Amino acid sequence: AVLLGLFVTTLSVQAYEKDAYAEPIVHGDFVVNIEALLAKGVVRNGWTLSRVDNDSFSADISHKGYEIKTLITTANNTIAIKLVSVEGHKCNKTCKKSEERVEGWLLRLRRLIGSELGIAARNDVRERLISLNNATEA
Repeated sequence: AVLLGLFVTTLSVQAYEKDAYAEPIVHGDFVVNIEALLAKGVVRNGWTLSRVDNDSFSADISHKGYEIKTLITTANNTIAIKLVSVEGHKCNKTCKKSEERVEGWLLRLRRLIGSELGIAARNDVRERLISLNNATEA
């Protein structure tokens, strides 16, 4: 519970920093299937996820005239989001991109992944407690 509290506090503080979405999220060994965890997190807001290689994934969204492409890397028990490109696909070359709007979508993506990590951590603790309880009863 303490670890989860620190995790949530860290996400809240970083939400006010520029490019806070790019700060790596550290996780423990409780994540068994990183691709499934990422997929559950990103699809909630309409992002699509595809594997690039063993340690990286592409997460993309096309929304409100913007085409946002990111690269999510998963190495050394961390998850990091890198902005690859932003295109205003429904406007001409003079189209202004709203940095705040894009930052908001990227922060939301990071929060969704963080939320899934929190659920995975909670489930891992629950399973360990049940195993410990069963071992002491035997």
